[in-house]
Amino acid sequence: MTGRRNEIAAAAGIAVVVFILGLLLSAWTGFPKGVDAYQHLTRLKFVSDWFPHQDWFYIWAAGMPAFDNYPGLPYVASLPVVRLIGEVRTLELLALVAMLAFGLGFYGHVRVRTADRRTAFLATVMVVTSMAIWHFVLASGVYARVVAMGFGGLAWWAHAMALSRRSGRWWALTAVFIALTIACHPVTGAFVAGYIAVVQLSEMRLGGIRPLVALGALSFLLAAQPILSSLSFGIGGTILGVDRPELGYSDKIQLVAPQFAGFAAFSVPVLVVLLSLPRRFWKSLGAGLALTAVIAYMFAPNFHVPTRYYYVNGIDPATVPYFLVIVGGLSFAALAPSLSPKLRRVVYVGTLVVVALNAVVAVPAMYAAGYVNDTSSPGAIEQAARRSLVVDGDDLRHRIAPLSATESVLFNYFNRKPELRDYYAFAQLNVDWLYWAYDTLYHPPINDARYQAVLDWYALDTMTFSSSDEKGEPDVASLSFMRLVPETKATPFRLYKVDSPTAIAATTKAPLGIVVGSRSDYDRVARLLFDEGASPRTRVPVWWNGTLADLPDDLAARAASVIVVGAHLGETAAATRHIEALTAAGA
Repeated sequence: MTGRRNEIAAAAGIAVVVFILGLLLSAWTGFPKGVDAYQHLTRLKFVSDWFPHQDWFYIWAAGMPAFDNYPGLPYVASLPVVRLIGEVRTLELLALVAMLAFGLGFYGHVRVRTADRRTAFLATVMVVTSMAIWHFVLASGVYARVVAMGFGGLAWWAHAMALSRRSGRWWALTAVFIALTIACHPVTGAFVAGYIAVVQLSEMRLGGIRPLVALGALSFLLAAQPILSSLSFGIGGTILGVDRPELGYSDKIQLVAPQFAGFAAFSVPVLVVLLSLPRRFWKSLGAGLALTAVIAYMFAPNFHVPTRYYYVNGIDPATVPYFLVIVGGLSFAALAPSLSPKLRRVVYVGTLVVVALNAVVAVPAMYAAGYVNDTSSPGAIEQAARRSLVVDGDDLRHRIAPLSATESVLFNYFNRKPELRDYYAFAQLNVDWLYWAYDTLYHPPINDARYQAVLDWYALDTMTFSSSDEKGEPDVASLSFMRLVPETKATPFRLYKVDSPTAIAATTKAPLGIVVGSRSDYDRVARLLFDEGASPRTRVPVWWNGTLADLPDDLAARAASVIVVGAHLGETAAATRHIEALTAAGA
């Protein structure tokens, strides 16, 4: 009975530490923290407003699917809570529950694996008091990853129980939690599943392969939709191997500073790895390699390693101290119990002192460094962006083209008006055309005819410039059909309005120009026509994905011109008939 009380006390202690730290850091109070908070609030609100028609995010990013880049589980599952308490409180509740689940799951996993309550408690407290764990909530605001890691901690605990009890129920529960992790964030799910595979094979050796395959297959089936959705938009192109030469450098101070990994969460595990080498060489080597792999990813930009060889889209190297301290905590738990009793006692006492010291100084260090990021505060750059967006938020007939992610991430939380870009650069429709449009709008030299064509085709009535990228603004300001909104003149974000914009849905009597050829043929020809001012007002390029011979007569009769690209004439007699008819009509 005493042992059970001690277990409950340890779990309660971890929960109290997480809750109090979050309270001190304002993680559960005020407005949700982090740069991405508005994006997650938008999705929670969107599901609540439009359920059960939430899969097509038509008011966001020119009509991108709602949940291809982030799976929809946290947002759809939260629907009843959003309806009850609103999206702001719901997002904070998700963070609280996820952080508690991760802390308790991590403790449960280590407790079962080591059979040592003191080691499990110390390793868990070392991890949850590291500010690197809190950056995802407070600085980045990547709540989907936080929720995913909550399920991930529970998956690790269930897997440890499955290995201990050899029970089918625990194996099934492990698969469910892995699937839930993936359904919140696939990359975090891969991290969680990868560690489970390592533990499984180290525990059961070759005998663990068969149950591991079964576990993986069941997890895949349960999470098939988010997995296949992620695969459909770019393994090898958009998720892995992305060229991001602008990635910032990581700083060595992140390994030990209290506002990052802290005094204990990296340095203590490294010390334990070194001390354990004589007794547990292979296990120490494995832990050391795991820590080294995370460090290598973190500092790869510093050594100018091309991102296509390592970068996972969205997981910026400077943010991986989050994973580093988790790997550090697992390494500490795996190796510390094997130290000699005297050395183990010294290490445990020293670790407790360092963890306590870090916990005391870390909270003020986070505030001092600006990592408790409240984007709703009047002085936040997001609010400066919001104040400059002087638009009719309920206008569904036109689009806005915001230049910066800062504007884009919050725009559709407050407005229903469609926007041309998204906070992210993937899961969008016709990405090549969007890049072409933004290149036209923002990069000099300006082609007036093409500029007007882009405004017309995308039904833009407003666009913005920011202080971070203003090289094309002087040219745009000189266009006769663009005018600066006076209230935004001296702000970090300038708003320009379009005179006489076209609507998203509009009728036109403009002549048709038929392009007969492949998709790439149409793209090339259409862009040449746009350079000459083709638009809904002047000339409409229409793609025919066939040959001239099978061009429908009614479409040919309405064409002012037909452009055949390459070998797309088709059957000679039919093509000749179309040519003669078009020539006779003056096309």
